[in-house]
Amino acid sequence: MPAEGGESERGRPAARVSPPTPPSPVVGQGSPGCPRIGRRPALPAGGGGQIRTCRARNPFAPRRLPASQRPSSASRPPKPSARAAVPGRPGGAGPGTRAVRPVRRARVWSGGSTKPRPRAGRTSAVRYGIVEDPVRMLRHVSPILLLVTFGACAPEQRADAARPNIVLLISDDQDNAHLGFQGHPLAHSPNIDRLAEAGMIFSTMHTPPRCRPSLAVLLSGRWPHQSGIYANRHGGALDPQGSLPNRLRNAGYATFAGGKYWEQAAGAMGFDAPAQPDRMFGRAGQDELFAFIDEHAGKQPLFIWWAPALPHTPHDPPMRYQDLIDPEKIDVPSWLPQATLDVFRQYEHMSLAMGAWLDDEIGKLVQKFRSAGLYENTLLLFLIDNGWSNGLVAKGSPFEKGISTPLVATWPARIAPGKRNSAMIESIDLFPTILEAAGLEVPESYPGTSLLGALEGEPFQGRRTICGAIYGRGATPGEQPELDVYALYARTTRWKYIYYLGPVDEGVWSIMKITPLADMIRQRGDEDLFDLAADPLELDDLADDASRRALMDGLRAQALTWWRQSGGVPLE
Repeated sequence: MPAEGGESERGRPAARVSPPTPPSPVVGQGSPGCPRIGRRPALPAGGGGQIRTCRARNPFAPRRLPASQRPSSASRPPKPSARAAVPGRPGGAGPGTRAVRPVRRARVWSGGSTKPRPRAGRTSAVRYGIVEDPVRMLRHVSPILLLVTFGACAPEQRADAARPNIVLLISDDQDNAHLGFQGHPLAHSPNIDRLAEAGMIFSTMHTPPRCRPSLAVLLSGRWPHQSGIYANRHGGALDPQGSLPNRLRNAGYATFAGGKYWEQAAGAMGFDAPAQPDRMFGRAGQDELFAFIDEHAGKQPLFIWWAPALPHTPHDPPMRYQDLIDPEKIDVPSWLPQATLDVFRQYEHMSLAMGAWLDDEIGKLVQKFRSAGLYENTLLLFLIDNGWSNGLVAKGSPFEKGISTPLVATWPARIAPGKRNSAMIESIDLFPTILEAAGLEVPESYPGTSLLGALEGEPFQGRRTICGAIYGRGATPGEQPELDVYALYARTTRWKYIYYLGPVDEGVWSIMKITPLADMIRQRGDEDLFDLAADPLELDDLADDASRRALMDGLRAQALTWWRQSGGVPLE
């Protein structure tokens, strides 16, 4: 099993007691004067259900605006008023339902190939009776004329021609601020910045804060406690049935995996090549990928899993990348001890230089797609698998530095440039987004919501609350997430609440070598509350403010409801 550098394994959490029933959600309703009931309230109850076979819908999925509130657009044909209602999601056509975007389903053509059905509003001569029987009409046309007419344009009429190439650009252990489009003054990321300018940026996307479970979410479309892959050191295996690459390969895509890949044989997961991804991919070049592109370009649409171990440790960038960053210009956070300032600048310099290396490799890939004539019809999705920070607790934690990444989506043929979307999303949303972009049906049982409509400019609200579960690096024998989860969290656009289900000591946080850890120790039942509007770095914990008691109770109830309805077994 691949090892992650720079972390310490957390032990099994202490035994827990059965708690009382949680209160009803009252998120957003502060309660001045409400007395605080101690630092460690009793653990509320979880819920039932079976993990790994959960069919429950996500009650916190993004909501689309009602049709009456959407701006009219003369450039788009009218959409059907009847929309499917998904059981178990609020805000839809009836109690306990949510209106969802109709899926552009794929039509199977001769030879097994597929392509998206035409959008509403496109008509044919047959539909309006101009030609009653087109096959009969063609019998009277000269075969030579047919050959000249249709044979000459055959490459443009391929069933695969309209389907996009899809590239998942996965940065490995990167500070979410170390990007030029995020406003960092020293970050050298011109290629990623150009992708951001050419497409849409989602500012807030949550992902599991460790490598393997984060990548498993992208492959499976499931939360870690649903797929069973929730820790790096894990004895289980991700089920390849229904995986994203398998679905795309079965639909005619040529699939390639480069770099970080934790699961069983890549072929079983749905990748055509290579037999086993090279973990030196990116650091040692991309020749194998470029040969794959040359082999399949113009013959099949491509799906590329692009996941080099960059800017992951070891932080050993070539000197040409180090020279791009001036360490003397690096700002030092005010909360760090004076004795660590020089060490911080050294670490930050290497982190930024590694980010420049990542960006350079992305630039080479984009240029390859351009030279092959594939760029215009390629959907590129850039994200960070989990966070990293030299001055704050990040990877493996429930803090924004560990779980929050921007998402950049570029597709020149379909996505307008220069857009930024503030809606909150999750990495589970990429699974249905990619399937819909490829013209495939999105199974109803998956918890994510396609972002394709938002990327194409349709109104989109995103999630009102994002909830998640945080685990240590290792799993106990038998892989029981209810025993290994040490925190649940709930986040709105403004508030971030964390509820600790097990003890957290320096063994969990020690990957951040410069962060002062004395104030980061947590015990079972502890809580954190942060006002992200005023405190985006989560430095000022408001959990001791008695006037916020009702707010915290409501957010805790939402986190436990999400755990229960998404298939988590009862928390002891």
